Amino acid sequence: MTPSRSTIEADLIKLIAGVVNRDPATVQRDADLADVGINSLDLVEAVFVIEEAYGISVPYNANERRVQSVAMLLDQVVDLIEQKAAAPAALVGA
Repeated sequence: MTPSRSTIEADLIKLIAGVVNRDPATVQRDADLADVGINSLDLVEAVFVIEEAYGISVPYNANERRVQSVAMLLDQVVDLIEQKAAAPAALVGA
């Protein structure tokens, strides 16, 4: 079962807050990652945790667009989770 967008958003905000040692209540959906305190290395760390938690692969430079905000990261993660859920299961032994 695919988690809801609101569940993913709450998890993502907790994850981002944890990476920069902030209270999740201070991380707003529309905030720029830089304003939250996320630098490029923090983003890489967050992406690794997201990939492991949801079993997805987050492309780093998809469409030559950098992730700049919590909302952009959330949208990308939700899209990848939905794509994974919609993809047919791989055949075992094929």
